[in-house]
Amino acid sequence: MSLSEEVSVESLCDHLTTTLSLENLLEKERTFINQSLQEKYENEKHQLQLIEQERYEKFKQEQPHEFSKHVELTFMTTLRTINKRENLMKVMMTSEFMIEKDENGAILFADRNPFYFNMILEFLRTGSTTHIGLWKADSEVSMKHLVQLFEESNYFGCAKLSEAIQNRLKNCSLFREDEDDDACITHSFLENHIRVEEDVEPAKSEKIISFNVRGQLLYPIAIEKLVKHSESLFPSLLKETNENTIFLDRDPLVYHIIFDFLETGRFDEICKQDQQVKTQIKKEAKELNLLELLEYWNILRYHIEHLGYSNRRMKEEEDLLRRLFVSDRDHEILQNPYLHLLNVFDANQEAFMMKNPPKGIGLLFDFENPMEASKFKVSKPSIPHLCPDFETFQIQFDTLTCGIFDGMNWENVFCAGGCVLRAILATPFANSSNNPITDSDDELDDGDVSEATMDELEFYSNDFNRKKHDQHSATCFDENFQKKLISYYNKHERWSNTDIDLFLYGLTECEAEQKLVDIYKHFKKRLRAFKKATNQPKAFTDIMLIRTSHALTFRFYEPVRTVQVILRIYKSPSEILMGFDIPSCCFGYDGSNVYCLPRAKESLVTRTNIVDPDRQSTTYESRLVKYALRGFRIGIPNYQPAKVKANNFVDDECRRNGLAKILWLQNRYSFTLSHPGILTSAFDISSPSPNHDYCIVKIPKDLISPYWLHSRIKSQYTYAVEELNQHPFFDFTLNDINGILNLASNRSTLSAKIEWITLEPTRQYIGSFNPTDRNFFKDAYQTKQFKYIWEFKEGKKIFTPFNISESISLERHYRLNRSSFEIGTNNRVDFEDMVQIINEDTPDEIRRKVRRKKKVCSPLQKGED
Repeated sequence: MSLSEEVSVESLCDHLTTTLSLENLLEKERTFINQSLQEKYENEKHQLQLIEQERYEKFKQEQPHEFSKHVELTFMTTLRTINKRENLMKVMMTSEFMIEKDENGAILFADRNPFYFNMILEFLRTGSTTHIGLWKADSEVSMKHLVQLFEESNYFGCAKLSEAIQNRLKNCSLFREDEDDDACITHSFLENHIRVEEDVEPAKSEKIISFNVRGQLLYPIAIEKLVKHSESLFPSLLKETNENTIFLDRDPLVYHIIFDFLETGRFDEICKQDQQVKTQIKKEAKELNLLELLEYWNILRYHIEHLGYSNRRMKEEEDLLRRLFVSDRDHEILQNPYLHLLNVFDANQEAFMMKNPPKGIGLLFDFENPMEASKFKVSKPSIPHLCPDFETFQIQFDTLTCGIFDGMNWENVFCAGGCVLRAILATPFANSSNNPITDSDDELDDGDVSEATMDELEFYSNDFNRKKHDQHSATCFDENFQKKLISYYNKHERWSNTDIDLFLYGLTECEAEQKLVDIYKHFKKRLRAFKKATNQPKAFTDIMLIRTSHALTFRFYEPVRTVQVILRIYKSPSEILMGFDIPSCCFGYDGSNVYCLPRAKESLVTRTNIVDPDRQSTTYESRLVKYALRGFRIGIPNYQPAKVKANNFVDDECRRNGLAKILWLQNRYSFTLSHPGILTSAFDISSPSPNHDYCIVKIPKDLISPYWLHSRIKSQYTYAVEELNQHPFFDFTLNDINGILNLASNRSTLSAKIEWITLEPTRQYIGSFNPTDRNFFKDAYQTKQFKYIWEFKEGKKIFTPFNISESISLERHYRLNRSSFEIGTNNRVDFEDMVQIINEDTPDEIRRKVRRKKKVCSPLQKGED
């Protein structure tokens, strides 16, 4: 490859030139390698030339200037940079060396590689071999780059740089860092259907300033986008110049990416770069004190760029719609009740073909990995996949719900969540007529299916319900398949406690209250019909109603599952599904069709729930683990297990949140056989807590009738109200819908008349009734801050840490042999007795013990001794 490079220096620079023939270049290469490897080297050289040509073409496309027919590049630098250190160009300028120039007076270097010439100039400017971002010699491609750079460095006489490259080549490693090279992501507006007006249009008179980076990159940017980074060097640069152009003697490739970040505020361009370029960008960001750009390397942030194109696009589209539901509910785009939803069984079934999640996603609870699955002491869940058709779904939904919704008016009612998810998933046993997708060699997991009892089979063994299924399914009704479904849904430990969640939309408060009455009447009608057809006792028609501030619960005689109606009026099914935190739960049924969000489809085809810290609530981690045990792995963008704190696996769970809590639970499920008491504890944690959004009242799991349950709760409730003078947070009735909607007494904390949850921007945007905004990764990852952490004793075994700044100060003064250190205004630490003292008169018995605890795998931060 032969490239002509044009280096022009205007008034600030001198001009010089030299030419090196291809024969001399090959002669230098032969001296660098062993003669016996010459033939192999020539082949590698040809491959390298192809790689360089490809990168060079990419480089050309990114530059604003035009290229001539002979491909000439112009570099600009200063005499100060050239004369800083010993090099060939400095010698040429101080000698009578013949300098070749072009017609514009630019100095010519023929047959030199422009990609590496940038790095030579950076070395001459800084004198640092690390600043330019040398490749790690851990792959063949990296070694080829180092060989070419070594050649250029030798030619220009950069001895220090050549020595550093040579040492790196000698210490060659075969390891390679995993880098995510996802393509640049840009925001799309829901296939051109979302139109959001800008509050303020850009001013036409907006002041622009241009940056001239070595004469190659002329980048115009609005001053407002520079001054908003107040802690960076850009405001100072703007004050020091009165012109519209600022010259920077820096690498234009690196600054092209930096300027792109300043313009867009996104890390998209950085994601596409290799490790060498990222190293340069980080060093330049430190020099510029560009804190927002340095945030890219913050391990505690949500690495959204690792989601992959489709996942990130889906998140941005859905986030935009959720903001509209909060801020502008009458927006024209929101008038479509099924906006952004997919009809599961009308869609192209190829869209539900299984695939792997993006490579930048780390997987927890990965039961599909044999080595990972072998670590768990719980039964392996079956791999979730879609059932073959809508008819199969209807059979499974009716079986799961015991036909309680048959004939119901579904207008303004939407069923969503885990119940619908369970019904759309194929069962783990094969059936030739009802489940054609399942392979004939599929095996049952332990405990998946057990024999059904007579009571459970009676519901589907009579003509009353068989006619209903004959209407739904085009295939022959398979009673054996139906029995297996009943056993599977009622006995499987992962799904046996799944409730049915109903949501109301498009109604006023009065209409919603009437809809609750209609639903109750329908349930009564279905139970009476079932009682008549199966000769069940009279108590079978009883319904216990439990009302909380968030939901109205219908409790039936077993095996009919509990139904909960959420006391929030939604605008549409779209808003309902967008309120779910877990992607695999975003499936809904309106009585005619099954719908899902794009992220729900992605969750199903990848069998992975990717975490989204924007969706956090008090039960977020527990719900992720709950569905992980049902076959949906937990995906962590840019998961780095090497940086996980070791004490995540031994500390108490209550002190952990976010990723740390998930890791704690995963560790507990891995040691069940060694510690028998852990399994029950782990299952309790991963089930809905008393503070769950919907199921606040903890109902016994025993096979009981609504009448028996009502009597049991009534006695405890009366004792709490009359004897303990407490006001419970719920109320209840038996077979009295009007009594629960309009309470006759004020014995609970609820209002007498039922209240519907009003619009609250924070909770409405997240979807949860108990949202949180804590850092999802903070408790899990070890950050490099200081070597020791200081703690004071609270209770017999609990040590509570000081905050970071106080711990650093305590450690510093401890090392300086001070006798004590003041904390705040009324506290001090006595280093002789190692106690925290509130004041000098504090009795010894209430002094708090203080200790130093060494951090695991955390080096001492420089300057904190």
